[in-house]
Parts: sequence; structure tokens; C-alpha cells
Amino acid sequence: MAESRATDQRGELIERSEHLCIDLLRTDIDLAFTFLRLAKTESELGAIPHASGLIQKALRAHESILRHLDRAPFRFSDEKPALQQSAQELFQAITEAKRQLSAVREPAES
Repeated sequence: MAESRATDQRGELIERSEHLCIDLLRTDIDLAFTFLRLAKTESELGAIPHASGLIQKALRAHESILRHLDRAPFRFSDEKPALQQSAQELFQAITEAKRQLSAVREPAES
């Protein structure tokens, strides 16, 4: 009986931990998008180095998200496509932010 209860508790802890990992991935995606919004504001204010640093933070977050997404437990296979889609949208937003920052830099350098 005690062994069965310990097994149940272990299973519950694993499931809870896995849910927290998925929640952390969602939070990381949200944080990376926040970095990009801040980068846009910094760029509009002329703080190009700050904007560039924020875009780099978003890129590092994206790389981390992809690494951890690959390790996400199989039981979350139904949630993985949505997270992968969000990660792809994040990458596209990062690419666009880099392009916009380059466009801001070029006229300033001319």
C-alpha cells in the first residue's frame, strides 16, 4: 500500500514538473516578445545599442526555447505544435526586428 502511494506521488510530481516546464516555455516566449516590443521603443527613441541588445536577448531566448521544446515530454505532444508555432512566430518577429533596426541604422550612418 505504501509503495503504491509512493508511486502515485512520484507520478503526480513528475506530471506537475512537466506541466511547469511547459508553462515556463510559454513564459519564455512571452518574455522574448516583450524584449522585442522594448527594442522597438528603444529604437524609436534613438537608443540603437539598447534596442540591439534587447533583440539579442530575444534571440537567445528563442534558442533556449527550441532546445527545451525538443526535450518536452511526449505526453505533451498535443501542446507542442502550438508552442512550435509560437516559437516560429517569435523567430519571424526577431528577423523583422533586426531588419527594422538595420533600416534605422543605415540612414543614421549616411
